Amino acid sequence: MSVILVIVVIAGLIAGGVYLGIKKGKIKDADGDFIPDAVEEKVEKAEAAIKKTAGAVKQKAQRVTEELKDVASAAKEVVNQAGDVVEAAKGKARSGRKPRRNNRNNFAKKEASASNGNASNSDDISKYYSKNRKAE
Repeated sequence: MSVILVIVVIAGLIAGGVYLGIKKGKIKDADGDFIPDAVEEKVEKAEAAIKKTAGAVKQKAQRVTEELKDVASAAKEVVNQAGDVVEAAKGKARSGRKPRRNNRNNFAKKEASASNGNASNSDDISKYYSKNRKAE
């Protein structure tokens, strides 16, 4: 009980000192609400900083949410593929995506046949593209 009484007395003395300072003009209070202008300015600056920080935190939270969704979808895919690994270990045929056809090998074969003396329109095409690349 005595601790609370001491706290109340100290708070009363501080409030009385602020009141007397405002009345005598030593502490500025332009709007007359008995809150010193210096305190109001610091509170406004703190509110602005809090709003700015809150915006940055909100953006970071949204990015984290997006990344967590990506991780969850990747984890689901891993679980789906784990079953395929077990089937492969048993010797079953591959059931996943079919391998992509490599068009580079076909192009290399055509180039090799053209350079062996078999005239084709590949020379015309290469001339066309070399002219257009120089123009760009």
